[in-house]
Amino acid sequence: MKRYLRIMAIVLLLPFMFLGCQTIRGNKEPELAQWNGTYNSLSSYLDEPSFAGIFAEKATAKTALAEYLVTDFASLKIDGDTLTLYTAQNAGGNSTKISYAFKQTIEPGRGVWYAFESDRSDKYKYLIATLPGQDNPEGALHFHFRYGAAGFDALAAGANLPTAVKAGTAADKVQEVIEEFFERFASQ
Repeated sequence: MKRYLRIMAIVLLLPFMFLGCQTIRGNKEPELAQWNGTYNSLSSYLDEPSFAGIFAEKATAKTALAEYLVTDFASLKIDGDTLTLYTAQNAGGNSTKISYAFKQTIEPGRGVWYAFESDRSDKYKYLIATLPGQDNPEGALHFHFRYGAAGFDALAAGANLPTAVKAGTAADKVQEVIEEFFERFASQ
């Protein structure tokens, strides 16, 4: 009888042990390391001569797009919990290092944003970002982000959408991402 009770106890506890592990894994806080790599701000490409044809005779739409994608850096590198901002593409020029800690996820209605906080008291205090992805299987790997000092709610409600494209992405793939955004502004 004791053996039967032990077997029943094990059989009954197995699902709870399995589900408990799943829950722990599912609730793990995302680390900024999920974004590891070097990325160029999409706004840093807008004035490159090779993309000038996209904006031909549509200067107003280009200006609106530039404001929508605006950042104050050309590239960024993520290594673990450290984000380094650079003044030139491909992690070049002057740099600013910032360490971030995950705080929460935000679901403002479309997609999931991951919210991080630094110990700074400037415009880099808060950061929200989507996971890197591609719009299609052959598309450019990129993610969207916002940063600021006003807090996560203000960032989630923001009207701009800075975007970072994986450094080394072929020009035609970067052009596809720019054109996708530009179509929105050119048709307005």
